[in-house]
Amino acid sequence: MRRSYDFYEKRYNWNNQMVDQLLFILDSVNNDVIDEEAIRNNGEQLLRLCVCEDRLDLFKKLISPFPFKTGEVDVNPTTRIRRDKIRYHYLIDFFTLESHGFFDEFPRSIMEAYARNQVSAKYGFSEEKTIEEISKDIVILSEYNRQSIMKVALDIDLNAMKSMRIKDVLARQISGLGHPINNKDDVKYYSETPTVIPSMMLYDLNIQTVSNDTEGCYNDNSNDSDIVSVNIGIDYDSLSEENKFVFKLMCLKGQASVGKNPNGSKFYHIFCRTTPDQEVSLVSSELVQTVEHFFPQDYIFGMVERESIIEKLRPIYADQPEAFNEFALSATNDELVKYNNEIFAESLICDDNGIYISESAKERHYKFLNLKKLIK
Repeated sequence: MRRSYDFYEKRYNWNNQMVDQLLFILDSVNNDVIDEEAIRNNGEQLLRLCVCEDRLDLFKKLISPFPFKTGEVDVNPTTRIRRDKIRYHYLIDFFTLESHGFFDEFPRSIMEAYARNQVSAKYGFSEEKTIEEISKDIVILSEYNRQSIMKVALDIDLNAMKSMRIKDVLARQISGLGHPINNKDDVKYYSETPTVIPSMMLYDLNIQTVSNDTEGCYNDNSNDSDIVSVNIGIDYDSLSEENKFVFKLMCLKGQASVGKNPNGSKFYHIFCRTTPDQEVSLVSSELVQTVEHFFPQDYIFGMVERESIIEKLRPIYADQPEAFNEFALSATNDELVKYNNEIFAESLICDDNGIYISESAKERHYKFLNLKKLIK
């Protein structure tokens, strides 16, 4: 053990027994002795311990789908050789931790420790230390290690898909965002395994996804024959008129539906009916075939209307209505964006043709225009 018991007591309020228990679980994982319940019950603590003990090899092992014997046997039809059938599922769902600021914890803890030391030193309880001195006792996850772990995490879904069943997928608690996912990397880890590829296809079509859900994900109470539904939530308002028509056709064909949330608002999703023991790759393929019916469309939410910015700025000119009217008529896109960004701390950009929420949004808009020219 690199760190002392005192370190873990101060940092996480773990007693000696807790630290020893976590170390025992990690040693077992290192030797491929897996206690699934113990790992899931202590997932966050185990990953923290891996980072603190500089065991990033074990960190990556814990967030990767792990091979398990299913009790089933494959028989080669030619050689008649029998072998155990191996499936894969997650030990720890890293993406949920990452979305809740897991990585941010490490540099942030330096500043928290520094602030605590400053207060203690002020009242004579400790010797005042610099940030450099404090950071010797705090774990810093290097940018190299951070990128390495993220690469492993983002590659997990695609590499494991051939070996996983729906019931092997560990449901992510962050899957129901309720608002559009605007970043391609976000699409990868906000999507559950069967929906990764179709969700990325929707992103490339500029169709906004807001959630996804795999019913019965790692649910031991589900029977293999139960009918479950794998869903991808769509932001209906982001659809072009022709894609809204396509979505309505999907509803008639039993590939999509419109439901109601508890608050009365509607939700729209495409789905695939399946069973817990169905292979993930087959479910993903069916969703891909559904997504392929949509047409490429412009990135509607990526562009900002001049009028919406002008209305945001109106209260600033509350006492000067005439000056506001003159400004609204004469202001260029550059001037509107400049004032908007300064006042509202936003980062809109513009060109002669429009105003965009980001450089990425601008690129997606022009990519669609170029594609439209090719199609014609």
